[in-house]
Amino acid sequence: MADILPGDFVDWNLEANNPSSVAKGHAIIAAGPPLLLSDGSYALLAYDSTATPHGPYDTRLTDDRNDTGPNGLPSGLGCGTLQFHVNEKGEPVSISWTVGTKATVAPMAIGRPLN
Repeated sequence: MADILPGDFVDWNLEANNPSSVAKGHAIIAAGPPLLLSDGSYALLAYDSTATPHGPYDTRLTDDRNDTGPNGLPSGLGCGTLQFHVNEKGEPVSISWTVGTKATVAPMAIGRPLN
């Protein structure tokens, strides 16, 4: 997790641990390097498209071009901060949609585009 660079992508499969979940998974593109938090997790500023913004500073909340989604929150492409919880090897094992919220365990993959 600590080696993520801007432009890297992270994706996860929520259905793998919760087959009845409405959400199947998600993918984001790193907007910057991860920030190590005091509890050993990482905050990551990321670009994605979602109907549930990532924190109070998510651009979907301030950009009037974003339409309101079914939950009454702005939806669409934006940039916000997620929290990744890691194992002893530093590999992400769970995700918090917003820093400080409940984590969801999910298998994850991190990738880097090739030139």
